[in-house]
Amino acid sequence: MYGTSPNPRIGGSGVMQVTASAASGTFTSTLTGLAGNTLYYVAAYATNNVGTSYGADESFTTPGSPLLSYNFNAATNPENPSTVGPNVSGSPFKRSLDLSPTSTGDFRSSGFPVTTTLSDTTKGYYEFRLTAAPGYQITPASLTLQDRASGTGPQKWELRTDLDTFGATVGAVQSSSSGYGTVKTVSLTSLGAFSGTVVFRIYGYSTTSAGGTFGVDNVNLYGTTQLVSNAVSAPGFNGTAFCAGATFSATFTATGPFGAANSFIAQLSDASGTFGPTPTEVGRLDNNNATSEQTIAITIPATTASGTAYKLRIVATDPNTAGVASAAFAVVNSPGVNVTPTADQTLGINVNGTTLTANETPAATSRQWYSAPLPGGAATAINGATGTTYTPKFAAAGEYYVKVISSFAACGSVTSNEVKITVAAATPVLTATTTPATSPTAISGLSTTEGSPSGGKSYTLTGSNLDGTPVIITAPAGFQVSTTAAFTGITTDANTLSLTPTGGSINRDIYVRLTGTTVGSYSGTITNTNGTLSAPVLVSGTVSAVVAVRWDGAATEPALPTH
Repeated sequence: MYGTSPNPRIGGSGVMQVTASAASGTFTSTLTGLAGNTLYYVAAYATNNVGTSYGADESFTTPGSPLLSYNFNAATNPENPSTVGPNVSGSPFKRSLDLSPTSTGDFRSSGFPVTTTLSDTTKGYYEFRLTAAPGYQITPASLTLQDRASGTGPQKWELRTDLDTFGATVGAVQSSSSGYGTVKTVSLTSLGAFSGTVVFRIYGYSTTSAGGTFGVDNVNLYGTTQLVSNAVSAPGFNGTAFCAGATFSATFTATGPFGAANSFIAQLSDASGTFGPTPTEVGRLDNNNATSEQTIAITIPATTASGTAYKLRIVATDPNTAGVASAAFAVVNSPGVNVTPTADQTLGINVNGTTLTANETPAATSRQWYSAPLPGGAATAINGATGTTYTPKFAAAGEYYVKVISSFAACGSVTSNEVKITVAAATPVLTATTTPATSPTAISGLSTTEGSPSGGKSYTLTGSNLDGTPVIITAPAGFQVSTTAAFTGITTDANTLSLTPTGGSINRDIYVRLTGTTVGSYSGTITNTNGTLSAPVLVSGTVSAVVAVRWDGAATEPALPTH
């Protein structure tokens, strides 16, 4: 038994009866003649020789006819709506420019962005528009469709609208099916009633290959339309963020008639976009029944909390008419930024410091990091440092006071605290070493005969973080130094070398030898200097006289051994 009233009974008014069988067991019945968008009550019954008994009521609501449908079956222009309900119109179904069609008979594409989340609302979507006829509002209820995705195509999809610039998911995120069959349903009740046009987009994502495909079929949007004799459009204004306490203008158009004492009142929603029982009044036009476009001054209260989902609407008082809500916008209250950690840092030249973080309340629209040589001094923008974090690194020694200036839309810019970064010049080092090492560094044992230079010995001269002046190497009397083992070009006694560091560093083998010009024992210090740095090398050796051997020309024979 079934009907539109509770407790349907045999013979009752409007009650329909379905007889399944005369046997016992489990039965399935098909209910026919149902009206769309109607609440029905159904009860099972059983009749025997004792009488008739009824089971408990079950209820269900039949779906109404869709306001807009797409089945993509038409031979020409299959993207056009297949069903359009009364008092509405619909646009062709289309895809974003980055997608490519892959089939007919449904609406399928490849080229979806290879992403795991929905991060770019300008790509990877299907779109259609639903428009209410003039004087009507649409109250959307649900969207149903069938979907399919290949193994590498979008595994998730969701619905968004231009009511909030495609910022929030409508209903729930859906998991794609591998083939058409299951009907997916998305609740649209969160959108509320609207007039004019709303753009709907179906975004596909969680894609592993651009060649993967995703398609939809049998798309139906359900809802109702209402004739609105009096209506107020959504207020329009420039900007998507405002500072608490800001004043700006909004425009709207009313459809009348309205009484002469009517007031148009601008109302501000809460931070979630909801207009509660007593919305905040932010502007009004009294004794106004105009139906042309009008301008109203809006003042956001200075006490309004920061948020990103505020909305405006205009309501009329005679008769009471609630206007359509605006797109969502942000309100910023008492923005602030501080840099942490605040402790001073000491770094070497071109050495990374501890990362600094800009803690912004609320999140800024942009920012720039700066450094100054003095506290509160003239600051210079740090190239490329525009993120919420910055790692100090400087190429020259000195003190740097680092801060960030964050911009908060209509509220302007806010400057943070400063963090002191001291960059210390690296300590210059100059050393001379021998192999094997000696302490103090020394070269000994050089020897030759008068008139000939000795063989050379060497030490290694190394330096780092040196200034730009040359390293001067000077040999003591009786010795020569060279950068080559052959002493190329070295002809003078007690010669000097001048070596220029490269990038503040030096690493050279220095060769030393006796000149051998005069007999004697020689010792001294080879000086290696760079500015105030010194790396001495002790050196010693002996020049011996030439041994003369006299030969008188006599022939001599070696003695033969005797046996």
